Amino acid sequence: MPFSWTAMPEEKSMQFRSILVCACLVMDLAARSALAQAGGAAAGATGSARERLEQMRRTRAERPALKRVAVLPFANRTPKAGASDRIAPQVAAIFAERGFEIVPADRVSQACATHAAGTPFTDEELAAAAKTLEADTIVGGALLQFRSNKTVGVPLPGAYVRTHATAEIEAFVFRRSQGRVVFRETVLRHDNFVFMAVWKNRDEMRDNALHKTLKELLGRYFASGEKAGR
Repeated sequence: MPFSWTAMPEEKSMQFRSILVCACLVMDLAARSALAQAGGAAAGATGSARERLEQMRRTRAERPALKRVAVLPFANRTPKAGASDRIAPQVAAIFAERGFEIVPADRVSQACATHAAGTPFTDEELAAAAKTLEADTIVGGALLQFRSNKTVGVPLPGAYVRTHATAEIEAFVFRRSQGRVVFRETVLRHDNFVFMAVWKNRDEMRDNALHKTLKELLGRYFASGEKAGR
């Protein structure tokens, strides 16, 4: 027999309608609750993303700025013309390896254009250059020795050839925050090659001695307490 409202007694019909109304109310409340939870989750996700972004901004703001280093052209106090030209790029490379930002060489040259070549810098000149270049540290110095020679020995039962290269460098480090030179040292190093040195290029030997000298010289500076990024 097909379902019919008229076929049901009035009392049962009322009860059935009440049940349907209650069921609809329950489903409506459940749907509203689900929507509210979904909205809360979305808001929470949005809030969490905003918090992460804000944390990243705070971290970037609190992170210390990368130290900027300007390397001056090194004075040449040797008879070999242009011998000191290769020092500044090597010094810049050593600082860059330790995480420092290097001021471009052309900017440094422009800032030092009025300084008499080969004469020492005063603290006032270095402070002015540091301000112009927006540098925290300035490195400079002079090449004092840069030479090589070959000697031939004939001890029994055979002969030998020795190539000897010498480099002596003076370097200083000026720190803008203190307004003065905080490091100044001189290092003399040799590079020797024996026996087959007759085929060893003298320029290569001098470059090796130069590199050894710079590594030790700047190694002393870094060992004195200076750290990249501080």
